[in-house]
Amino acid sequence: MIKTTRVADYRVRLVVTVSLAFALAFSAAGFASWRVAAKALESSLNARLAETAYAKAQALDRLVEGYKTLAKAYGRIIERTVGPGDAVTPAMLDAFREDADLSSLYYGHEDGSLAEGKAWPAPPGYDARTRPWYRAALSSPGEAAYSGVYMDLISGQLTVSFAVTVRYPDGRPRGVIGVDLLLSTLAEKAATSVPSAASYVALLDSSGVILVHPEASLLGSQARDIAGAEAIVDAMMRADGGLIPYGDERGRFAVAARLPGTGWVLALVLDRKEAYASLAALAWTQGGILLLGLFGVLCASWLLARSLASFATKLEGILDEKNELLRAKIVEIEQLSATDALTGLANRRCLAARLDDELLRARRARAEFSVIMFDVDHFKAINDLHGHEAGDRAIMRLASLAKAAIRATDTLGRWGGEEFLVLCPGTGCMGAAMLAQKMRAAIEEGTQDGELTLTCSFGWALARGDDSPAKLVSRADEGMYLAKNRGRNRVESVEPA
Repeated sequence: MIKTTRVADYRVRLVVTVSLAFALAFSAAGFASWRVAAKALESSLNARLAETAYAKAQALDRLVEGYKTLAKAYGRIIERTVGPGDAVTPAMLDAFREDADLSSLYYGHEDGSLAEGKAWPAPPGYDARTRPWYRAALSSPGEAAYSGVYMDLISGQLTVSFAVTVRYPDGRPRGVIGVDLLLSTLAEKAATSVPSAASYVALLDSSGVILVHPEASLLGSQARDIAGAEAIVDAMMRADGGLIPYGDERGRFAVAARLPGTGWVLALVLDRKEAYASLAALAWTQGGILLLGLFGVLCASWLLARSLASFATKLEGILDEKNELLRAKIVEIEQLSATDALTGLANRRCLAARLDDELLRARRARAEFSVIMFDVDHFKAINDLHGHEAGDRAIMRLASLAKAAIRATDTLGRWGGEEFLVLCPGTGCMGAAMLAQKMRAAIEEGTQDGELTLTCSFGWALARGDDSPAKLVSRADEGMYLAKNRGRNRVESVEPA
């Protein structure tokens, strides 16, 4: 009896020992597999967060570059269309502002007086020359200057502006035109389509000044002046897309990305527990599976596989949904930044980029390349006599007729105001002149029975081997003004016969 009992005890101990050994081995294998899965998921999540930050930075950069482009474009329009002895009026700026859907557009004259698109009455003693945007523009000739953060007197809100010096024909400064970008607008754009785990979004300019932050008292201040934040800010300013430990008791970290055009830095500050909640859920799930593994490897393996597959699918679905929303917003911003709002044609920024590409392509292929510039004859009289709405309808009608007259390989865009530019790859002198005549006739004939009869003056230019985009467009512009001087509604060129 004793012997039987001892054998039975031995078998029990053997079963228990083997079971425990199996359980320990299975647990070790399960823990190792969890570690591998967790590392893979963490790496994937980190990569997606970095991609999200980079995409958001690109979207904000396009917004900012759009404001800079508008400031430069309207500065050039004033130089070309407003006589040296004439003043820039609020009505003129209001037309520009409404056309580009800007919240504020203003012009500081060389005597310090201000013209603002909303006819804002400047307070007594106001001198535009002392404002940050005016000084910034004069110190950055030829560029859209960034003003830094200041209090906008018109809206009463913190803002940054991009301003351009407007010059007389002899090169002397004539004044400064600027556009405002409210920090509240930046905050609204920055907070769109961010991960749910983001505690908040911050935006710093290239010197470390805070432009977007949930704490309003920090806006416009230097981020490095915040106690204990200098090392974190320096890491964000390097903006390599990696994870930056935030170092506070709440266990946060940041993902930073640089805006390429301005050098500003966007940072997604995330709560570690929320961002990695999926990994915690994985740990609990794996623990349950390991306990069930004590009763059978098949059941445990099946539960583990199902849990991992379900978790990975859910995480992939959530991240794909967020990325899809972000991609849709990026496409929308890209479309707005490349398209003229009134005509639907390419805007000046888009035209300038394509002009660079086509000129480079023509040089490499040793092919001919021409541009055509034209604008509406007596367009100011149309606006004065019939109103800006009629002028807008005339511009839209003209754009439709001109687009129908060009070829599929040509690019038509609105250069600014009532000026249009056509890029004609593979086109020589004769082809450019004939295409210009075709558009001129189509516009004149197509508006005969409309609200207004329109005519346009055209100038064309052929690319030369040493041409820059500015030189090529300038010769086409000279041809257009030659057409105006010779009676309008005609095609001219300053190219040698």
